Amino acid sequence: MAALLGADHWAAEIHATADTGEIVRRLVEHRFDGVLLDGALALARNAFLLRELRQIGVDVPVIVILDGRDAHRRADLLDAGAAETMTRDDLDPTHLDFALAMTIRLHRTEKRALEAERRLTSEASHDGLTGLPNRALLLDRLDLSVSYAQREKAGLALLVIDLNGFTAFNTEFGRETGDRLLREVATRLRARLRTSDSLARLENDSFAVLLPTGGTFAGALNAASKLHEALKTPFNLGSRSHVTSASIGIAVFPNHAQDALTLLDRAERAAWEARGNRGGLIVWSNGEANIDSGPFALAGDLRHAIDHDELFLLFQPKVDIKTGAVRGLEALLRWRHPTLGLLGPDAFVPLAERTGWIEAITKRVLERTLERVAVWRQGGREVPVSVNVSAVSLHNESLPDQIQSLLERWDVPPRLLALELTESAIVEDAKLANSIARRLDGMGVRISIDDFGSGFTSFAYVRAMPVSEIKIDKSFVQSMSSSAEDKVIVRLIVELGHTLGLDIVAEGVEDAETLSMLSEIGCTLAQGFHVARPMTGDEFAAWIDLNGNGKESRSA
Repeated sequence: MAALLGADHWAAEIHATADTGEIVRRLVEHRFDGVLLDGALALARNAFLLRELRQIGVDVPVIVILDGRDAHRRADLLDAGAAETMTRDDLDPTHLDFALAMTIRLHRTEKRALEAERRLTSEASHDGLTGLPNRALLLDRLDLSVSYAQREKAGLALLVIDLNGFTAFNTEFGRETGDRLLREVATRLRARLRTSDSLARLENDSFAVLLPTGGTFAGALNAASKLHEALKTPFNLGSRSHVTSASIGIAVFPNHAQDALTLLDRAERAAWEARGNRGGLIVWSNGEANIDSGPFALAGDLRHAIDHDELFLLFQPKVDIKTGAVRGLEALLRWRHPTLGLLGPDAFVPLAERTGWIEAITKRVLERTLERVAVWRQGGREVPVSVNVSAVSLHNESLPDQIQSLLERWDVPPRLLALELTESAIVEDAKLANSIARRLDGMGVRISIDDFGSGFTSFAYVRAMPVSEIKIDKSFVQSMSSSAEDKVIVRLIVELGHTLGLDIVAEGVEDAETLSMLSEIGCTLAQGFHVARPMTGDEFAAWIDLNGNGKESRSA
């Protein structure tokens, strides 16, 4: 049970429920000053609720009521985000009123103190003009990222971006207009990056971007392409429109440097070399900066790949954990680049979205998927297939009509097609996404939420949309055996999903131990290398014949 507290005389609205999603929904929709949470609920459920509130930004102090025998749980609940705990013996009106008043007052005081501390810290570590981190803060973050990458044997990339011709621009139009341009540039660059990436202003017209995760050469090229495209659109500054461009230098850990200072130095030198070559992209390599056509060539290569049907699909089975029977497939898009090798969608789909080519790719993927489903049907096998849809495609109001036309063309029942939506696609324009999802659901096409738990999506979003399936993000699944907390999160997602009547798929199942744990907590479906690797359509037909409808798939 949760008591949600208003401001006037602590007039409480009592809502008795064990439904964590319902509690979150009410806190999102209404403003409350505090929450009383019944500690009789399982510790893991309370901890999950506290983390959910913190993740979606509900900033409200939570007091958990415990029985005297449960006092030892206090530290765990405080670590999870509770503001305070009380025992049931303390629930007389006077004591309760005092505790509520002091907890809420302390919460507000701590917020004010934190805001003041942040302002002081910001002045020392951030650029006053753009509000971005400065060189000092970037180096701190870069040093931490390098240490982490060394420990995890991972990569990271650093991009330095210099505006071309900015000194002449300042001279011609004045410093005030130049400052406005720098602020606009900072805003555009930030909008093209992930929340995990760091954008900093090094000095004057020089910016830096730290890619702390997925820092591969292909990933750096993709990011550089996004940032280059962001600056191509003219800037409207007052009564005039201005066009700018940038020179970009790239250095990648551990290939080009082993420490933060050297990595930054080489990225800056590469950017300087790019500027000397009249702009473009320079990648540090073999001790010197070498010209590389980078994302500009990648864009041309992608256009060629689309025109010549060089993108291809693989299919990965989803199986029933209890029986091993195949319950569906996910279509996975791949591109075999002539020089960069096999690229996944993360390396080129963002570029396709920015260039407007994503519509052609989405249509091609849907057509090739339904063509393959039709072939399997002719062979007497009906297997549902899910296709990932980007935010751009989901917000195209003609998408349902296009899918209807393709279903009719290939004579495929809508129930054999599912669309996997990302969290960002839903959050970006929830109203439009919901409208299009309902049209698709009305046609009989299933809707699935991909990577659930990794970002903004909560059960409040899920309940508002016609969702039939949730896919648990693989980061939680793969750490179940080593993290009790992640195992609890997976269990709670499974329980809440089943309460809503949804199919629950665990992604990233790579070993028998994880599969066994999923079975114990009641998860119904699994997908991952331990179940089966991605395969071509012909390979899947042979695989399922060999494995008896997937019952021996664990050896695949």
